[in-house]
Amino acid sequence: MWDIDSGAHKVTLREQGLLYRLMFSPDGRTLVAKSYPSQTEIAVYLWDIDPTDIRKSELRCLLSGHKVGVNSIAFSPDGKSLASGHRHKNIRLWDLETGRLKVLFKEHPFPLRVQSIAFAPDGKTLASLSISIQSSDSEAEILLWDAATGKYLTTFKGHGKGLGRGFSPHSSSIAFSPDGNTLVSGGLDGTVRLWNPKIAAGNSFFQRLWRHFSHPNKATLRGHRHHVYSVALSPDGRILASGSADKTVSLWNLRRRKLKASLKEHRAAVKCVTFSPDGRTLASGDEQGGIYLWDPNAIERKAVLMRNPHANDVINALAFSPDGATLASGGITSRPGGNWTGGVFLWNMETHHLKKTLIGHKSSVNSVAFSPDGRTLASGSADGTILIWELELSFSEGKEPKK
Repeated sequence: MWDIDSGAHKVTLREQGLLYRLMFSPDGRTLVAKSYPSQTEIAVYLWDIDPTDIRKSELRCLLSGHKVGVNSIAFSPDGKSLASGHRHKNIRLWDLETGRLKVLFKEHPFPLRVQSIAFAPDGKTLASLSISIQSSDSEAEILLWDAATGKYLTTFKGHGKGLGRGFSPHSSSIAFSPDGNTLVSGGLDGTVRLWNPKIAAGNSFFQRLWRHFSHPNKATLRGHRHHVYSVALSPDGRILASGSADKTVSLWNLRRRKLKASLKEHRAAVKCVTFSPDGRTLASGDEQGGIYLWDPNAIERKAVLMRNPHANDVINALAFSPDGATLASGGITSRPGGNWTGGVFLWNMETHHLKKTLIGHKSSVNSVAFSPDGRTLASGSADGTILIWELELSFSEGKEPKK
């Protein structure tokens, strides 16, 4: 690092591997670098920069080991860990204090690629939805894991093969109910399925015998004409939302397991759905950059958010901040000259205006997630990186975030 006035050398930060694309955060307190420790591995370094004494600058966080794109990320309920699901058929659990890999889920079977991951509310179980990398119409499989050890627990099967538009790298998702008693999955076969995750608990003889003779599929919800991209449950667990390639959002009465309403205003495939923390707003994003806000109880549209009608954006992921004041969206965005890059956008839910664009990914952003305290946003991308964004508590008043 150099003094730009005098040209004097100030400090050297040494790490392994070739470093590419250095970038300071807007406040100058964080330095980010993308690295290639080997020909097949991607790493991200984050240094804390001390503005009073640059020599005290130190590495804060490194997320390494990504060989290919990150399809899904999820914070643990306590906010201390981040799980990432990869196209390279594995799941990793990271310590957010140190940035170190805590657990590598080694038993993920080949040739399945991880599409979506979710923590159970108690943080003890991690669920992953995977499909084959060798077939465009493969059956989705749901795998349950011990989140602390990475030990494989069981597999749920039942989704049929793909229908309609065929395979997409962002197809299918899973979500736990707030009480943890139901796991919901959306599949390439156009169905939404309800599973009993408790069937995986325990390893005694009788518990294994019960698993062998019990069927984990609670119910199958049919109504979409094409594959289901995304599922989400309301905070009270009463309403299930599903977004599909058929351009619709379905609302289901989870207790009665019946269709409550079909929202048909999207003009393109619906890639993602999510509820606000108070359950009063449902957000859905589509392949043409449209983010629709709905009242799930009154069954009516509240607003449409769009960065630029001519930007050719694709919305792959949505997440509300814990206080509901901010909506984060991630996907693909076009730049002048026809270039495509990954984008993360933060929306003000009071004004419905875009308040910040986070630049850092070079390819499609496939997943975004807020930490439980709302101070951190994580984004996973097809470029093989996970970026950790530190959001100021007063960010809603206009202060810049730290990356």
